[in-house]
Amino acid sequence: MAVSNLLFVCVDNSLLSLMAEAYVNAKSNGLVRAFSGGPMPASEMNSFGRRVLIDNGFSTEGLEPKSWNVFALPHAPQPDYIVELQSNGVMAEQPQWDKAPLVSRWQVLSSDARAQSLSEAKETFRRLRSSVDRALISGQFEKPEALAWRNAS
Repeated sequence: MAVSNLLFVCVDNSLLSLMAEAYVNAKSNGLVRAFSGGPMPASEMNSFGRRVLIDNGFSTEGLEPKSWNVFALPHAPQPDYIVELQSNGVMAEQPQWDKAPLVSRWQVLSSDARAQSLSEAKETFRRLRSSVDRALISGQFEKPEALAWRNAS
């Protein structure tokens, strides 16, 4: 079965995109493989976001901010889909992809918002989960052959 590569991006890849990556990889039944990156990665994951993931039973192993340029390298997994989780002018300057991925923009938070407390990170994760769940249920990130298989059963 064909697996889709999904890249979540936010400017610093420290909260939104890392939480989305962890959630999709745990919930997509192997039909979607999620990654995350950003144009200006932070030095570490947002501590409130890490706590929220752990408290909800999700692994944070390997979740570290990274540049989205990593995914434009020759042997890197090429994204089939990109979800931009922030509206920001910096996001317009994407790397050159081998093949053009489909791009979606989700407004989970205002463009410059950051979780400044555990309660804000919890609310952010709740909103993010809701958006991801809708996308997974609809098959938004599945390759056409996977959708045909799922719809036939």
